[in-house]
Amino acid sequence: MVSYSMDLGSNRKEDWKQHYIEYDKMKASLNRGPSPEVVSEFDVLYEQSLSTVNGFYQSKVAEYEQALAEFESASERSDKGEYVPEERAFFHTFREVAELQTYVWLNATGFRKIMKKYDKRMELRGTGKERQQEMESRLLMEPFMGSKLEAILAKAKAVGAGDEGSGRPLKLIGGSGNPELAEEISGRLGIPMLKADIK
Repeated sequence: MVSYSMDLGSNRKEDWKQHYIEYDKMKASLNRGPSPEVVSEFDVLYEQSLSTVNGFYQSKVAEYEQALAEFESASERSDKGEYVPEERAFFHTFREVAELQTYVWLNATGFRKIMKKYDKRMELRGTGKERQQEMESRLLMEPFMGSKLEAILAKAKAVGAGDEGSGRPLKLIGGSGNPELAEEISGRLGIPMLKADIK
């Protein structure tokens, strides 16, 4: 069975690595055993990780919303079929949305796992003082667990696909290193997948 730490290390986006949950630091803290000092240190690390993840997520969402808004505005001003510079930013954004979805999933999984480990290491299981359920409820309210990314996907579909008369329908190019993910993104957005003929 692959540990979460290995999963995080192999799936995180390298240039975002400083923005992920500090799972290993929290785990190392808990491994010192139950004490008021460990509880205090863990709580600080947990809050710092939440702040880091939420801040990064919100900055990326703002960046994506800006790119989509600029592309939409430029498309409205341009002639049919005419390339606009904002199109490049839009496609860059479009590619990165799936990576942000993976980022959300990895961090959410980490927060859930570390709280389960907290109850075990702090010997709270079966005492009625477990924190896992309380923290799970709180986790669901955090900004990075919200629906903004789904809203961006919906807007990307509307803006990219446009109406049939726009002359610029958006299509995804197949042939990525992860065809299942490419197909999932295509399906989510309702945008057809073109086969890439790479020689």
